Amino acid sequence: MVLLLLPWLVVGAVLTKRLRASSMRLLLPCAITVVAAIVLVTRLGPLPSPYVWIAAHVDAVRAFRAPGRIAYMLLPVQACVLGLVVRELAARSLRGRVVAVVMLAAAVVEGVGFRQVEFSFDKAEARRRIGPLVAWVAHGRPGEPFAVTAPSPPAGGLDPMHLDAFAVALATGRPAVNGYSGTEPGWVHVFRANPTVSHLDRALIEMKVPAGSVEVVPLDAVLGAPGGLDATLRLPSRAPGRYRWGDEVDFGPEGTGGEFVVDGLDPSPAEWRWTLGHRAAFHFVVEPSDRDRELVFEGLPLIGGPVRAQRVGVVANGVPVATLELSRPSREEQRVTIPAAVLRGRTALDLAFDLPGAHSPAELGINDDRRVLALALRRMRIE
Repeated sequence: MVLLLLPWLVVGAVLTKRLRASSMRLLLPCAITVVAAIVLVTRLGPLPSPYVWIAAHVDAVRAFRAPGRIAYMLLPVQACVLGLVVRELAARSLRGRVVAVVMLAAAVVEGVGFRQVEFSFDKAEARRRIGPLVAWVAHGRPGEPFAVTAPSPPAGGLDPMHLDAFAVALATGRPAVNGYSGTEPGWVHVFRANPTVSHLDRALIEMKVPAGSVEVVPLDAVLGAPGGLDATLRLPSRAPGRYRWGDEVDFGPEGTGGEFVVDGLDPSPAEWRWTLGHRAAFHFVVEPSDRDRELVFEGLPLIGGPVRAQRVGVVANGVPVATLELSRPSREEQRVTIPAAVLRGRTALDLAFDLPGAHSPAELGINDDRRVLALALRRMRIE
């Protein structure tokens, strides 16, 4: 939005040479509003974004969903600046009045958006398209979540399919899994790009959805294609967190790591996933073990500025079992012995990394990242 303001300011400065005192008195509040909005959306010195704090406490603000959308506040400011420039031009000469009329005409075209229907959609056609989906979903269990799947991308593309599922959710009052969010687990992004049943199953397991709680709505069956899926299929197929000794846990975008994370790990899909805060916790459902086990993991410590190493305290089922000092940004495996006494007779392993040296890269002068990080994880297994 600030970029939209700049052309009017530049044109005004070039053609009018100077602004009258009365215009300056009007322009100053506009400039203050612009600066205040920028600070509100981004940050104020070392503090986190004030907008994020307000959005966390005020539902009406959180409804914007994206901090950038608060820039809508600047639309009246843009109108004020345009009015000042036109006023100055019209007061100078005949040429100035002509330029002012042209600028106003351009602003009207930009603001009204003639023929914008070409970039919109036909509501009647949209209702006809989602009609079969609405009828299918409406006959399901009230209040039960559903997810629309497709063995191959539909003719209209994936984005319309996911948006249609959202429209069906509004029409039927049933929550839909299809949708978009920048903080979803990695497997949800995989499902969005390739909405097969197997990908949906993995995504729901990573999201820790109770087994069998989501109805699968196969698009091919809804549209009458032969060989459609069983209409009674419900996912996920199992509870999350089941672990077999020795299996590798991959924290990458299409790995299995997400289903074991309890807290303290960045949900954004990436090959290496950073811990968030001073503790990362994991939960494994395991077979009871009567012998020592060895935790093996790949981790890159956050090092920079005064921080020369990261201390990692490993806790298993509430018992501290090791303390590591990671000082090299290498991919070498770290090994920690988990005593048999901690595991004996237990069908669950609660694993935690205590990270007292976590800092934000911004604090260390590395970059502008203000997340509190300590360790980037790639793989893990328990032998």
